[in-house]
Amino acid sequence: MSGTNPIEVFEIASGMNPTSLKIVLSSIFIAGLLLAYAWAINSGFKGFAKWDGSLLSFLFFILKGAGLIVCLILFFFYK
Repeated sequence: MSGTNPIEVFEIASGMNPTSLKIVLSSIFIAGLLLAYAWAINSGFKGFAKWDGSLLSFLFFILKGAGLIVCLILFFFYK
């Protein structure tokens, strides 16, 4: 086993390049954030955030939606 590193072992065992795996997971994360943004703009949970028309409350609304989507993604990927 001398001369092998974990990246080579992962690539041999899975048949997937670790760099391409990082790209796929990053694109899933970005898609999740865009979904959270679209959800926050269109409907979102009523009462999920207090909307008073300010930019800060809108930012909190988007971050809470993104946090919810990230928690769901992490739950289903690492269950």
